[in-house]
Amino acid sequence: MNDYLTRMSQVIMKNKGTVDKFIGDAIMAFWGAPNEELDHAVKAVYTAMALKSELNNLENICKKRNLPNISVGIGINSGLMSVGNFGSKERFDYTVMGDNVNLASRLEGANKNYGTTILISGATKNIIKNTFFCRYIDKVQVKGRQEPVDLYEPISKEAPSQDILNNVKMFEKGIIAYQHQNFHDAYKIIDSLHKNDPTQLYQSYLDRIKGFIKSPPPAQWEGAERRHQLPVNKLLSK
Repeated sequence: MNDYLTRMSQVIMKNKGTVDKFIGDAIMAFWGAPNEELDHAVKAVYTAMALKSELNNLENICKKRNLPNISVGIGINSGLMSVGNFGSKERFDYTVMGDNVNLASRLEGANKNYGTTILISGATKNIIKNTFFCRYIDKVQVKGRQEPVDLYEPISKEAPSQDILNNVKMFEKGIIAYQHQNFHDAYKIIDSLHKNDPTQLYQSYLDRIKGFIKSPPPAQWEGAERRHQLPVNKLLSK
């Protein structure tokens, strides 16, 4: 565990991130404080991808040592938050607090629902959209927020292959049909993707669509998944 936390922390600090704290086996980090970073969101997403690469290296080491593989979930959100020394008179930490911190945490936990490793918010995606190619994942109603949150998965910094681009466009077409309650069309599109490349993401949508075909949502349904208990960033950009 110490080897894992050391390797991950080194990647974060190398990319100008502030390692806030360790929460069990999780790492909380943020960008933009104490030093201002104009490209904070880009650095956070780039770091997340670098962490995936470093994790692959660590998995090879674990295999040689007959240790179990390590899987991670990374959530990234960007926005205003409070930063400084928080705590009691006797003990305090330099950390960040606020609604945007909580949202990053919920994105981290949401990876388990989709079989993804990195999820970013719409706020982060809007900042990094000219640097990273992202795939739209879902619209989710999270606890503590009135408006649904759009989730995205960063795929690559360079232009994706034509096959990936075609699959993402097809998936987005299925999502649009799903959110407009055209469930039979949505099922057909996503099922074709799933047959060619079975993933937890596609299967989660197929299961959801089957349920809505049997029991349609109300007419005013806005396409948001109700996941009030989404388990917080471990990566943040301020």
